Amino acid sequence: KAVAYPFAIHVPIASLSLVSPLLGWPLILLPSHIAVLEMIIDPACGLIFEGTPEEPHIMSRPPRPVSQRMVTGPVLFLSILQGAMVLVGCVCEYYFAASRGYSTERLRALVFSTLVFANLGLIIVSRSWTETALRTLWQAGWVLWALVGGTVGLGLLVLYVPFLQRLFSLAPLPWFDGLWALLFAAGSVIWFEPLKLVWRKRLQKARSA
Repeated sequence: KAVAYPFAIHVPIASLSLVSPLLGWPLILLPSHIAVLEMIIDPACGLIFEGTPEEPHIMSRPPRPVSQRMVTGPVLFLSILQGAMVLVGCVCEYYFAASRGYSTERLRALVFSTLVFANLGLIIVSRSWTETALRTLWQAGWVLWALVGGTVGLGLLVLYVPFLQRLFSLAPLPWFDGLWALLFAAGSVIWFEPLKLVWRKRLQKARSA
């Protein structure tokens, strides 16, 4: 999971950085935004995923083949699909806001907020591939809550402190824009939850066999 998650989150980051100049959009992600995102991604890999307890009933599962790689084709495909769905959510948010005549700075702030929320959503839903996100949140340690709280706090500073607004070329967002960003972000990651039910049933059948 600590290897698969970076694949997923870097799909929208790299794509948004490339799509903007190719399609003639104003630059959505600036170097400062990417630096902030990496400050979230690195602790998530090193502290949260690598420190996550093992999945329930892991010792009753069939063993992995010795020749199987850590990151298999299906895992890589799933990671790319997760990232692609986040990218779709961010692009849909962009078109939604652009159609309402938002300024470049407000567009950038809205898409950046959506990406930050989606990143947190990816971390939460990917901590377990069989247990629900609500269950993993209930069992989360202080490190995850510290990361979520620190990310939200940093985001509020960047959006509402004038000096940081100018530094990151963002505009302050009204509360309803923040709600839209949260909804688009949630929609881009929540589809992963039903897949967990399918995998859980398959594991139960494998254990019973």
